[in-house]
Amino acid sequence: MQFCPYCRKSLEKVHLGERDRLACPDVSCGFVHWNNPVPVVAGIVEHDRKIVLVRNVGWPKTWYGLVTGFLEGGEMPEEA
Repeated sequence: MQFCPYCRKSLEKVHLGERDRLACPDVSCGFVHWNNPVPVVAGIVEHDRKIVLVRNVGWPKTWYGLVTGFLEGGEMPEEA
């Protein structure tokens, strides 16, 4: 990927999220190529013999989920 898919400016290498990423230099655009592969990792977190669940502000109030996240390119699930 060489150009921003939104404003067509040349992408530049920036350091974000502990890795180098390609990002649009136009701050009003804000595009970042995260290079997220489809695989995700989920963890069951136990605290005081109870399971910790999370909520997203966009979800209905009765929805809860596990702690999850995307794997980075080349990252092993154990590292996530």
